[in-house]
Amino acid sequence: MAEVTVLLCVYKPNLEYLKLAIQSILNQTYQNFELLIVDDGNDEAVHSFYDTFNDSRIRVLKNYKNQGLIKSLNNGLNVITTKYIARMDADDICNLDRLEKQIKFIDQEEFDLVFGKIRMINEAGEPIGVWNEDIANVISEKIHKRLYVKNCLAHPTMLGKTSILKQLKYSDYAIFAEDYDLWLRVILNNYKIGKVKDTVLNYRIHQSSVTFKTKNMFDMFKEANLKFKLLVHSRDKLSYKYIKLAFFTLCDYLKSTFVLFKRFIKGILS
Repeated sequence: MAEVTVLLCVYKPNLEYLKLAIQSILNQTYQNFELLIVDDGNDEAVHSFYDTFNDSRIRVLKNYKNQGLIKSLNNGLNVITTKYIARMDADDICNLDRLEKQIKFIDQEEFDLVFGKIRMINEAGEPIGVWNEDIANVISEKIHKRLYVKNCLAHPTMLGKTSILKQLKYSDYAIFAEDYDLWLRVILNNYKIGKVKDTVLNYRIHQSSVTFKTKNMFDMFKEANLKFKLLVHSRDKLSYKYIKLAFFTLCDYLKSTFVLFKRFIKGILS
């Protein structure tokens, strides 16, 4: 029986990118895994593309209409029975020793979720840099502290315990930030996050990508709103960690309001 399920959600994919993504999983040095593709309402051309791999480790779960990423992720979680779950996106490329390094790390260090560093690539597959939040936050204690302020973990590098991910799942309210919301709830529930020191994945940046675009005041409001929604959904709980999150949520609102006010004054004076 496989020990790890790689969870890959697919919607209107670029088939060239998808092929590279799937091949990077199938060619892993660690082989005790299955690849679960959650097909989110794609057409027959995409379904036929899956069959070209002819690999028994691939399992396809079909949403017969488009349900969105959060619902697709939770549909996948519901059918997974392996010890661990690893995430993967349809246009990224794993280093071939990614699973081997992360499995060894999570077993030895007794973490609940582990991540890895990313290398950003463009649409042609050329390296274009790194994510500063990612490389600046590798030590577990630093990651836990930083998450109260902003996200520093790349979703497609996650490998975690299935029991915990099934317990917490992805929140319907956290559209476009379902990963950050989950990481916050992981640490609020006293689970432990770690990160291997190595780069484990090439993260593809598109012209339409929003995750690593320059932050502005509206991004600040978005992060504050996410934390506020999490607090509202957890209002029956009271602990130091929740109070700490509430403090940083207030700081986010104040900071974004100050930036907005500063720009307003600058516009009047110019």
